[in-house]
Amino acid sequence: MENEDLYGACHDWMTQRNIGFVNMMLPFYVSASCCHALNLENKKREFYFEHGQPADLRLHVFLAAPPGYMKTFILKRFLDRRNSIFGDSAIKTAFMGQATEAGFVGTINMIDGEPVQSPGMAYDFQDHILGIDEFSALTNTMMAEHSKNLDNALLTALDSGYLIKRLAAGEIRYETHLTLFGGSQPARFNLSSGLGRRFLFIFFVPTTKQQRDMRMFRRAGKGTIGDKDLDSRVFHRTSKLVTDMQGIKSIEYHDSIYRELDEIDVPHYEEPLFEKLALGYNLATKKVEKSFVVTMTPTIKEMWKLEKEWRHKIKSGAQDAQVIQFIEETPGISEADLKEKMLDFGMTFSDTAIAIESLRKQHRIGIIADRRDKKKRKRYLWPMH
Repeated sequence: MENEDLYGACHDWMTQRNIGFVNMMLPFYVSASCCHALNLENKKREFYFEHGQPADLRLHVFLAAPPGYMKTFILKRFLDRRNSIFGDSAIKTAFMGQATEAGFVGTINMIDGEPVQSPGMAYDFQDHILGIDEFSALTNTMMAEHSKNLDNALLTALDSGYLIKRLAAGEIRYETHLTLFGGSQPARFNLSSGLGRRFLFIFFVPTTKQQRDMRMFRRAGKGTIGDKDLDSRVFHRTSKLVTDMQGIKSIEYHDSIYRELDEIDVPHYEEPLFEKLALGYNLATKKVEKSFVVTMTPTIKEMWKLEKEWRHKIKSGAQDAQVIQFIEETPGISEADLKEKMLDFGMTFSDTAIAIESLRKQHRIGIIADRRDKKKRKRYLWPMH
């Protein structure tokens, strides 16, 4: 296994444990984890700059999926302290529940008449990958009176990492390098004030076939312990990669990266996400050299294609995208059947009705009414594109 790369070891680890949808999930999370480790090294030695500043190479990941479809499960497979890919490895990991603005950034308490700083989670986990399995709890906290500045604090923490908080008793000032892995249901999706531009998105609304596959994966995983030798392989590959990064002197993006970026035509402010995704995947799959060149591969091209598609669905409305997927999968589905189906995906009858009306106004679906029985007045939904 001397020539094995980190991604290959992680793939074997997931497959051996009968974890589903490995090829869809794994490349994004492993790439982001590699970017996290490289960012810490760059902040320490400052060998890669952008516009005269040491570049922030973090890649935050957000999984939008219905209830029961892997949000918590996948985070635990990567970040749990035990029986996970990176738990207790050279890459530090942690979980966080709901947090107030004071809990995330920190505050100053008066003890015996003296101001005492109490730094928050962004400080405590400044060099960790931090997992939040229900991000909506955090965004909802932003609306509370005591945490109205949490929005700005998150933006700053995920972008530049410089956090400054001025209070009557003094000032809290520090730098955080945490990488955030979050998740939420599409029906609860609410990322405001530019938070969405800080995240790489995975949008997973399972098709009927994928729902059947999920059932099989769940059953196949029962009784699976996991191979200790495979645990060791992943642990040592992670340690070796983090050590090898200490020898990097420069990073360069091959022309093929930008030719493909021009081809897929993403906005300039989203290009860094695609660049970092390619950077992380290169780190996970090839030898780390002093002059590290990020090159294009077929897998990166496929990842970029998926990411652009997922971002488009999020931008056009996560709930709408969730509903229209099932209309496209089952053309002519009755409105009543669709509403029943969406209950299992976290949407009430009212939510689905609103989404149907929105899609109709956008001319993305057509509605055929069966008026033969005036008491029932059934409607059937068809995709228009």
